[in-house]
Amino acid sequence: MEFSRKAKAFFKDKGISQREIATKIGEGEVYVSKQLNKKEPSPKFLNQLANNYPNFDLNEMLRTDEVLNIVAEEREEYKLRSIILINEIEERFKELKKIVSPK
Repeated sequence: MEFSRKAKAFFKDKGISQREIATKIGEGEVYVSKQLNKKEPSPKFLNQLANNYPNFDLNEMLRTDEVLNIVAEEREEYKLRSIILINEIEERFKELKKIVSPK
């Protein structure tokens, strides 16, 4: 989900209107509306929101589904790599047992 939808949902859930946001951050309603509708709002606006709304998590608001998918793919890659390493260790352990065990 993109910033615009996340931010709007956040303020809607809190019952905060764009007019209230504008008043709190000291900007006009048009400015707030434009920033909330942008794919990438200005750093100034993001700072204004973060400073005035402590529960407004910028990390969550700016995180994209694309980033989450990349992380999920990497996890699968590491999982597969771990399985391969475990299998290699088990094979080497079997070889050591053969060498060490009495005949």
